[in-house]
Amino acid sequence: MSKEDNIHFVDQVVAGLRTAADELEKLQLQVALGKMEALDAFEEMKKTYRSINHEVQLKFISGKETYEDIKQYIDELQVQFELGKADTVDAFNDQKKRILEKLNSLETKIRTNPTLNSAYAYLIELIEKIKAKLEIISKQLEPMTSKVGDAVKSGYESGKEYTSKVINDLKNRWEGVDDLPSKASVFKEEMGMAFDHFKKAFVQS
Repeated sequence: MSKEDNIHFVDQVVAGLRTAADELEKLQLQVALGKMEALDAFEEMKKTYRSINHEVQLKFISGKETYEDIKQYIDELQVQFELGKADTVDAFNDQKKRILEKLNSLETKIRTNPTLNSAYAYLIELIEKIKAKLEIISKQLEPMTSKVGDAVKSGYESGKEYTSKVINDLKNRWEGVDDLPSKASVFKEEMGMAFDHFKKAFVQS
């Protein structure tokens, strides 16, 4: 991989991280300010991912065999997003558990597949983003976690600055790594750390 290709790849991954951070920011602000009840937010999230099979497949247009290797796992994950409405906290916790189980199965599968390369970063990012969204919603469903008004808005703004710094730091590190797409272990560790930082910024304590 040329230096230019590596930089282009890093830019694509960083753009995905910025999108993920934006989605988490908006979700946290919505549930914390009462604009969207947490259970309703969960249902909206499920709707977003009901076409996840198609979205993931588009990332594999040049590698059909690789996509077929993970199709079963994506199908099983999509089924979880098609379940009926979770109208109680217990129902949410049950569906959350099932989604996390499917995400973990998918993650185990892709970690043992050496042919994914650039798609590995996309999938890890997708998995971590869904986990973070579930954690934001779950935390909001706990008693006495709702924070409103200026305190939330202030936290939201500082969270944006914090996640932006995390992403910029990652970009600076990655641009110095040769042939980054082939280093799956680097992605797993660094993506996990990035989303840990995102959750620190946006999950209400």
